[in-house]
Amino acid sequence: MTYDAIKSAMEQAGFFTSHDAHVGRLICASMLRREGGLTGNSFWIAQRQSGWFLGTWGPHFYRIPDPQRIPELCATWLRRQPRITAADVDDYIHGEFHLVELEEFPDE
Repeated sequence: MTYDAIKSAMEQAGFFTSHDAHVGRLICASMLRREGGLTGNSFWIAQRQSGWFLGTWGPHFYRIPDPQRIPELCATWLRRQPRITAADVDDYIHGEFHLVELEEFPDE
């Protein structure tokens, strides 16, 4: 999986992304503001040496055990919660994608 593949899949699904290269993450959002910023529900995806992770603005951090499902994970959550930024993933997303909650984000 790559950031470009996730970005492309999000655009094809009608969603939006912003690559925050300074921090090393891809922000995914359900809506675009007129001024060009992102809005609606949003969260971020990051790749580190130990794997792929999802972070919320809550903040909650999750290891994504199956990187090939990242585009499906992102699109599914944005469809389920399109209007407001959720502090955490819902039970369906957590279970369906087997997310593993972490106490802190891996700093590697």
